[in-house]
Amino acid sequence: MSRIKTLAGAVLATTLTAGLSTSALAAAGDPVKVGLMLPFSGIYAQLGEAGRDGLKLALKEHAEQLHGADIEYIELDTEAKPSRAPELASSLLNQHEADFVIGPVHSGVAMGMIKMLRGKDTIMIIPNAGSAAATGPLCAPNIFRTSFSSWQPSYPMGKVALDKGYKKVYAISWNYGMGRESLDAFEESFTAGGGEIVEKVLLPFPSTNFQSHVSDIAATNPDAVFTFFAGGGAIKF
Repeated sequence: MSRIKTLAGAVLATTLTAGLSTSALAAAGDPVKVGLMLPFSGIYAQLGEAGRDGLKLALKEHAEQLHGADIEYIELDTEAKPSRAPELASSLLNQHEADFVIGPVHSGVAMGMIKMLRGKDTIMIIPNAGSAAATGPLCAPNIFRTSFSSWQPSYPMGKVALDKGYKKVYAISWNYGMGRESLDAFEESFTAGGGEIVEKVLLPFPSTNFQSHVSDIAATNPDAVFTFFAGGGAIKF
């Protein structure tokens, strides 16, 4: 069994606060290399910073499970750009020889990371990105998700909306994996129960030019608006 497989239980335990421990960490000697592929600039910067800080806090609180092993962090800014994902993931895998890669926020970035990391000894932990394929068709023994898939929070909302008496809903999001999947999941359950999507709008990511669409919502006068935006985009919307 490789060193990374031996360490996986202990470091995953601290990340997931599962309460496992192992003496293998002390025996290994070398620091555990944790690569952080998160957005530290741009519209998702706050999510990236929160993810990094939360991970470090969890590891600090469960330090006894590391048996004195050091953690070496390698932080890489994805800028929420899918085109950067393969290069950055390759760097963590081959140049830095990271034991774990934590990230990302953007679902498109997740797809690029998985192409490089799937099936490797390096453990990938997804703390945010909701792309369903990551732990669906592209699942692998070294890929873990601590967040959610796009379907999980969106599909049940169709029934919630119907139970509240909403019949006509305006749906709007960004045009990338998480946005499309979120709207599709809501639409599936909402229309199955007799609801109607009166308008379905997909904006280019990371556009926050919302004014014309807010005006359109007012003119359309739906019973409710279903949306997926995140980070600074959610606040602005």
